[in-house]
Amino acid sequence: MARRGLLTLIVALGVLVAAPATARVIAPAEFDQFPDGVNDGDPDIARVVTSSNASGGITFVVEIANRTALSDNEFLQIYIDADAQAGTGAQPNGVDFAIQMDQSDVGLFRWNGSAFAPVDGPTVYGYVFKGFRIGVYKSDLGGVPSGAINYWVETVSGAKSDEAPDGHIAQHRLSTLPLQLTIAGFNAPR
Repeated sequence: MARRGLLTLIVALGVLVAAPATARVIAPAEFDQFPDGVNDGDPDIARVVTSSNASGGITFVVEIANRTALSDNEFLQIYIDADAQAGTGAQPNGVDFAIQMDQSDVGLFRWNGSAFAPVDGPTVYGYVFKGFRIGVYKSDLGGVPSGAINYWVETVSGAKSDEAPDGHIAQHRLSTLPLQLTIAGFNAPR
């Protein structure tokens, strides 16, 4: 009987090990969001969500009320004060970096004392899915020594534009929450 019980236990453990588990990475992210007034610009920003994680990833999701894609000569720009020093960078707000998305590309620019010049941004990416999504790692922004970024978002279409937040700069404190793996479900084959 002991051998049969042991065999049953081994078979049961084998089923459990071989059973597919549904796992997903839960990336705790601290985020900020703010709405922007409707019909106050074109392309019309409706909401901005900014999030980050402890690995250094920063993501911006910009919802544009009257666009699902950018046309020729339309731009989405994010201006970032990465060192939290108003005296450095473009004045009057100390903006050190700009990320620009157009119809087909996303690029990183750095203030060189007189203009924003393109720089290598190996972690910068962008795509459109339930909003215009732009991501960057803090390493491409000089490491974000204060642990927070000050920023604002702007859209441009010819002579028309919109900015968010209206009339001031937002701040996002970078998350220090570690990434976690959580088993969301476990299914044994029948």
